[in-house]
Amino acid sequence: MILPAVAIIALFSIAQTAVIVTHGQSVMAGVNDSASSTAQTGSNSMPTGQTWVDVPCGIGSGSNCVYVSPTAWPLVPLVEGTWTNYTTSTLTESPRHAIAGVFRQLTGADAIVISDAEGGRSYESLKRGTRPWTIFERMAESLGARGNYDWAGAVIVHGESNYSDSVAVYKEKILEWCTDTEAKIWATNRWRGRLTCYVSQPSGWTNAQFAFTSSGVPQAMLDAMVENDGRVVVVGPQYDLAYRDANHPDTASSRLLGARIGRAMGVGPTSKPVYPTSISRNGAVVTVTIHTPVPPLVVDTALVSNPGNYGFTYYCGSSPPAISSVDCGAACVGTSCSCAITLASTPGAPCLTDDTVRYAYTASVPSSPGPTTGPRGNIRDGSGAVDTWQGEAMHRWMVHFEKAVPN
Repeated sequence: MILPAVAIIALFSIAQTAVIVTHGQSVMAGVNDSASSTAQTGSNSMPTGQTWVDVPCGIGSGSNCVYVSPTAWPLVPLVEGTWTNYTTSTLTESPRHAIAGVFRQLTGADAIVISDAEGGRSYESLKRGTRPWTIFERMAESLGARGNYDWAGAVIVHGESNYSDSVAVYKEKILEWCTDTEAKIWATNRWRGRLTCYVSQPSGWTNAQFAFTSSGVPQAMLDAMVENDGRVVVVGPQYDLAYRDANHPDTASSRLLGARIGRAMGVGPTSKPVYPTSISRNGAVVTVTIHTPVPPLVVDTALVSNPGNYGFTYYCGSSPPAISSVDCGAACVGTSCSCAITLASTPGAPCLTDDTVRYAYTASVPSSPGPTTGPRGNIRDGSGAVDTWQGEAMHRWMVHFEKAVPN
């Protein structure tokens, strides 16, 4: 049961049904140990693939697409372990059941969850014109033919296959994904709202498969949110989750990831993660001001092991001083909290041309993601004590970021 930490105004009436679009690759599709969410929550539903037939479609695969008949497409209860993805079934736990379950609990609206998620695909093989995208188009067309629904938003759990992208490049891909999704919905349905995309920062770029010391993907998601308020919501990072392998959360963590996304969708476009809003320096002390949905900030070294300085690093290209201490205990003002990073010395002039504060930014290569390895940090808000889903605390952990220090 969720006990919201703050008052949440329902965006949908109980009588309405909302559609949730889920884009992405294998983490969204569900690749883990087994399914545990095998009972329907409310009347949440998903499409069955039994009435799909092959039709030609765009790039991204040598095979044909599937077409969902508008007149013969049954909706079935949304449960895990029976999800039909195109023409094959998976017996694992995707985040979708928990997304819809928490969303319904917060808003009172049942959800129809549709998906074009497919594992191992870069954005270039998922965007408009590809095989997965054509599947989404057929689903949107079918819903438009069936009735008039609200659209709660699009969820994007992606990024691993684009870890090499720059911040600017991947940010444009996220915004294009959102814009194209909205345009297709508008073209085939009567709904005319502004579509919000809910994104989750991946945390595995240092693993053996990719072996990048850093990635522009998480920062691109954060910049897309900050620069396009209401269009993109960053739900949070994935470094605290338990992983079954170097890329995929285990069953419980896949469910937890979905619950966090569902909570953000229940709040709507105003939802925000734990993220830095400003940064300043006074001598050897750098202060990072942090939006904290449920104050105070918590330094948690029990659930996530300390990688050093709670995940913070101070960087410049010319002799950065070491960090002596990190203090996140200052009193918050509303939802504005802070961490004071004390350096061993005041940065010299050469350092002041490009210095930044980084958080959960890098780790040794190769290292898999998770609470004891990989890029991670120890800063979260206080939401876990009051927000739970199926017995699991839904902490909000601070996002991956790099932020320039003004001088």
